[in-house]
Amino acid sequence: MQSILILSDITTINAGYPFRGKILEVNNSGVRVIQMKDIDANYSIHWNSVVETQLTGRQTPNWLKHGDILFAARGQRNFAAFIDDELKERHAIAAPQFFVIRLNTPCVLPEYIAWFLNQTIAQRYFLSNAEGSSTPSIRRQILEATPIILPSLKQQKTIVELAKTISKEKQLAYKMIANGELLMQTLLNEISQTQLNQEEVPSC
Repeated sequence: MQSILILSDITTINAGYPFRGKILEVNNSGVRVIQMKDIDANYSIHWNSVVETQLTGRQTPNWLKHGDILFAARGQRNFAAFIDDELKERHAIAAPQFFVIRLNTPCVLPEYIAWFLNQTIAQRYFLSNAEGSSTPSIRRQILEATPIILPSLKQQKTIVELAKTISKEKQLAYKMIANGELLMQTLLNEISQTQLNQEEVPSC
C-alpha cells in the first residue's frame, strides 16, 4: 500500500553552511566541505576530492550524518545525493548551495527519498517551481512541499536495491567503454607510428 505526502511530513530540512565568499582549502583543519564538484553524474560523493576548510562566522555547524540527503538547490541540476557509510568518522558539512534533508521517521528509507527526488516526476516539479533565469534555484518552502509517493517499507527496499544494482552496472559499462576507447586509441597510435617508420605505403 502506498501513500502520497509532502517531504516536510517526514523530514527536517536545513541550509548548508553559510560561508562568506569563496571556500578556501585549509589542510589539516579536520573540517571537510562537500561542494557541487564532489558529486558525480550518478549522485555519488567522491570523498577524495572533498577539501578541508576553515569555518567562518559564528554559526554552529550542522555536521552531516549517515543517512542525510544533500539536495542541490541552485543551478540547472536539482539532484539529491545520499550520505552513505563512506562518511565514516569525518567531520563534514554541506556547502551553501545545498539543503540538508534529514529523515525523522524510521518508516522511510532515506536512500529511497534520495532516489525519488532524482526521478522524472520530482524533477518536473522542481523545474516548474524553480526561480531565476541565469541561475535557477529552489526555495526551501518549495522543497518542503515536494509531493512524495511513499510505498511500503518492503517496496522501498526493493527499489533501493534495484537502483544500486543498476548504478553498479552503469559504472561497469562506463568502465568497459572507457577501456575500449583507450584500447582503440592505443592501437591507432601504434599503427600511426608503424606507418611513420615505413618508407613505402604497405600493399593490401
